[in-house]
Formats: sequence, structure tokens, C-alpha cells
Amino acid sequence: MTDLETEIGALDGVLGAQVETIAGAPVSVRLDLAEGSDPAEVAGLVQDVLRRHGLKSRVPGEAPVVDSARVIEPVAEVEATGPVAAPISSVSIRQTRDGIDVDVEAGDGRTESRETGPHPDEVSKAITDAVAALSGRRPPRLVEVSTTELGGRVAVTVVLDVGVEDLRVGSAFERGTGELALARAVWSALEG
Repeated sequence: MTDLETEIGALDGVLGAQVETIAGAPVSVRLDLAEGSDPAEVAGLVQDVLRRHGLKSRVPGEAPVVDSARVIEPVAEVEATGPVAAPISSVSIRQTRDGIDVDVEAGDGRTESRETGPHPDEVSKAITDAVAALSGRRPPRLVEVSTTELGGRVAVTVVLDVGVEDLRVGSAFERGTGELALARAVWSALEG
């Protein structure tokens, strides 16, 4: 059971919670509601928990109806989505005689460039530093990058250390080779 499932499962009106994930990122929550609980009230409590975890949510469809026969099955579903997409519009990687040039462009046209070495970790660090500059923050320490390919898209999750014991997590899901997803995941961690 994840911490998110434990926290949601402890809410008033919730008998149990199941968090569905893709590549470690939550995508939906299924709830078993206690008899007599108000589904709209419980959905609001769940949304508060998701917000505290840096996630946005919406309750799909109409309010669920609790079966009077007390059949325990999912009766409310709350979909979790990551923070608003980063205003990162492109990432460009160019090989030069001197090394690798990384350009990260924000949606407003601002660009940050970094020169780096050819190793993938160096390129990831250059992307991270450029995004931090675009967000007006000091470059964080890139603790971990997790990449998963799903149906022609790349899901990237990052863990950043932005200060003493201040870890941030962000994720993004994009088409392509992963550099844009990495940049947007870093933005999500910094700004989410």
C-alpha cells in the first residue's frame, strides 16, 4: 500500500482506497465508501489530499450512488493528473566540436542554453539547470531520473534536491526521445 493510499484510506467516509499508477505516477484513485457517506464530500477530501501531494484532480461523471445493499465495490473514482503542463515548448540538443549544446525554450520565447559533455547524465543535468534558470531558481541537484516508454510516448519522473532535505518530484508524459519530457518533469518538480 502506498502512502497516498494510506492517507486517502484514512479519510472519513472511506473504507479503502486503491491508487492506480503508470510508471510510478498516480493516474486514478478508486474508493470504497462507507455506507451513508456523502460521495461529494469524500471527493472533496480526496482532492485536498491529492493537492497536498502536488496533483490535480477531477471527479468524472455524475456523483456516484451508494448501493443500499452495501455491496463493497468502487463507487467513486477521482482521476489524478499532474501539475499543469510546464511552459517549456522545446528542447534542442546539438553536437558541436566542443561538446553538446542544450537549448531549452519556454512558451514565452525565453531560451536558456548550456554547454555540456556527451554523457547522458551530463545532458540531463544541463537540461535541469536550464529549466531551473527559466523558472528563476538555483540549479537543483538531480537525484534520480526514471524513464519508461509507453505506447510511443515517454514518461519521465525526476527527483530533485532543492535544498537540505527538500526533495521534489515531477513527471511528464510526451512523444519523442524524452528530453522534452525531462524538461517538463523538472519544471513540474520546481513549480508544482
